[in-house]
Amino acid sequence: MRGKGCRRVVLTGMGLLVGLLGMHGFVLRAAGRTTAGVVTQAMQFVNQDAGETDFSYQICYQFAVDGQDYVGNASGKNIRDVARLPMVGSLVEIRYLPGAPFLNESADINPLPGFAIGLLGILLIGLSLRLGLRRDERTSEACVRARP
Repeated sequence: MRGKGCRRVVLTGMGLLVGLLGMHGFVLRAAGRTTAGVVTQAMQFVNQDAGETDFSYQICYQFAVDGQDYVGNASGKNIRDVARLPMVGSLVEIRYLPGAPFLNESADINPLPGFAIGLLGILLIGLSLRLGLRRDERTSEACVRARP
């Protein structure tokens, strides 16, 4: 019985963590502010695997809020033309949380992958609740049978 309770706690914790990570983008879109960030580094990566060529990139940026400097990065895929990457020193739009500017992202990030990750977190929490209900049902059935 103790192992099942532990699994439920772990599933709930993982569900909360994954859900919060997934909903990060939606929270930034709902409650965040935008500012300009300066690109400090831009890199392109080419990965050739199983006959497919994958072009991905990563940019690093820096921005300031109330005189305090913050950094962040953004990545993406399918940019074949290096000339389309932001150049070092150019400006990019950044979205950040006013109370916690270290939570930030590029304003042009697609929120759908984050939504899928958040949904996975909700499913994990639902699974842990379901496990808890089953355990409670079994315990109550055993108590009813044990009564004289």
